[in-house]
Amino acid sequence: MAGGPIQILDEIEFAPGQRAGFLAALEKRYRPQAEALGLRLRSLLLEPPIDVAGLASRALIGWELADVAAFWSWRARGTANPDLAAFWSDAAP
Repeated sequence: MAGGPIQILDEIEFAPGQRAGFLAALEKRYRPQAEALGLRLRSLLLEPPIDVAGLASRALIGWELADVAAFWSWRARGTANPDLAAFWSDAAP
């Protein structure tokens, strides 16, 4: 099996007015823990590209892991961290 980076794409929709709070929590709470587990943030796409009052938003968050071994390490250590799973539960609409 060839080695190389593995791409992960997270998608989340959030209610109107929740966009700024989600992005702040992503940077302060989730990203540092994710990067400590080997994930590297590659992209963050927001739809719509600007916050529109009364309109729900969607984020597509692209991550990269170095290789297959990094993926399995991330999975094992990530599932042992309840705050990472709680982040997504807390962010759900």
